[in-house]
Amino acid sequence: MREGFGAIHHWANCAESMSYDLFISYSRRDDAQGRVMQLVERIKADFLSFAGRPLSVFFDKNDIQGMDDWRQKIQQSLRESHLFLAVLSPNYLARVHRRHRARASTSSNCN
Repeated sequence: MREGFGAIHHWANCAESMSYDLFISYSRRDDAQGRVMQLVERIKADFLSFAGRPLSVFFDKNDIQGMDDWRQKIQQSLRESHLFLAVLSPNYLARVHRRHRARASTSSNCN
C-alpha cells in the first residue's frame, strides 16, 4: 500500500512542476492562414467548458519571444508538458522527413 502511495505522491510532485498541459507541434506552413491557431483556440475553449479551468498550451507563436533561444525553449517545454499533440499534415511529415535525412547525412559524414 505504502509503495503505491509513494508513486502517486511522486507523480503529483512531477505534475506540479509541469508548466504546460499540452505541447502543440505543427508545420508553420499549415498555419499560414491561422488554421492551427484556430485549432488551438478551439481546444482551449472546449477544455475550459469541460474542465472548468484554462488549458495551459505551449504554442511557439505565443511562447517564444524574439530573442529566446528557440531550440532550448522547445526542448524545455517538451519536458514540461503533460501531453504532446502533433498536427499531422503532408507539410508536417515532409518537415520530419527532411530533419531525419539531415541528421542521417550529418552522422554519416562524421565517419
